[in-house]
Amino acid sequence: MTCIFSTLNVTLTSMHAAGQVDLGSWPRLFLAASALATGFVLDKLSRRYAPAALALVSTLSCFAIFSAIGGGPAIVSAMVFYLGSGAFVVFFTAAFIIAGRGCAPAGLWPSMGRVVNNVVSLAVAVPALVLVTQANGLATSAVVLVVLAAIYVLVFLGLERGSAATEGSAADLGSGSAPAPAPLDTPADSQTSASLDPAQKLSAFVEAFGLTDREAEVLGALTTSDANMQELAQELYISRSALYRHISSICKRVGVENRQALLLRYFAWEPDARD
Repeated sequence: MTCIFSTLNVTLTSMHAAGQVDLGSWPRLFLAASALATGFVLDKLSRRYAPAALALVSTLSCFAIFSAIGGGPAIVSAMVFYLGSGAFVVFFTAAFIIAGRGCAPAGLWPSMGRVVNNVVSLAVAVPALVLVTQANGLATSAVVLVVLAAIYVLVFLGLERGSAATEGSAADLGSGSAPAPAPLDTPADSQTSASLDPAQKLSAFVEAFGLTDREAEVLGALTTSDANMQELAQELYISRSALYRHISSICKRVGVENRQALLLRYFAWEPDARD
């Protein structure tokens, strides 16, 4: 993805140097709008689909490259560039925050996504410049399409792996040494609940009450950490007010009034209970 954005960046920078477009003008506003929208979408979207969303943004950037090298409106390509840049920066930052959770130093990881992006962009800049300025439009389009195809292959493989992991977890819950589901209000219910490890119980609870990925993450932290709310917010890389909003949303979904009632409900809850 960085290769495509870097190629579009080089293309527009060359056009800016030639006076064909002003990259410092109003299209830069799309960068902020895109970053805000992407942050909201990633918070609501299942994480396993985030790369697919970025692949679609990469596809849009490819069309912007084709338009630029084909003599299309430069200002449109600039708008697409800033829209994609905002999404790309937020995606990389969020990905490295998640990957670096629990690693020290904690403050290093949120910025590593931008560092990796910049390093790759620097490595790609010279080949991209040669491609854009020396090669013909057909050759440039062919290279961009090959990179785009590779992106979609990797995204597809990632989705397949995630689907296989989900199916494996479901199979683990429904087979093996765990007893078969028993009718409600029988002693077997408590035995089934006891046979689940904490991760399985959390997954079952999340599915039963329709919690989002972010809410599941917050609930998992609440039920496993003895940190206070400020420390918990720092561990999750969110503000304290955002943490309270997520807890309030979870309480509404579960049907309780406050955090204490939520924890009591969670630890007393049985996977086979009908709420």
